[in-house]
Amino acid sequence: MIPIRKNAEWWNLSKEDRVALMKEHTIPTVAYFKTVKRKLYHSTGLSDVDFLTYFETNDLGEFNDLVIALRMVREDTFNVQLGEPTIIGTLKNWDEIVDLLVK
Repeated sequence: MIPIRKNAEWWNLSKEDRVALMKEHTIPTVAYFKTVKRKLYHSTGLSDVDFLTYFETNDLGEFNDLVIALRMVREDTFNVQLGEPTIIGTLKNWDEIVDLLVK
């Protein structure tokens, strides 16, 4: 999970301008649809961040390439906070967790 906070300039853009930037932001993600699952949650009012982005993948190289591609879009210039903390983990079923705990 990566928390994101936008600056005041972002929030002062018209809705149409923000939508246009988000569409531009989506273009580089298309190449990673099959290898990186991604969900975006709007979190304004729930904490000090505006968005939480959740990623799930088995290919860290593809994830790294996706993050680099997203850092290249104009919308990234409006980020005040990207990460900090970035939470990294793995998905395990209950049996796997028990096996890890008994080792």
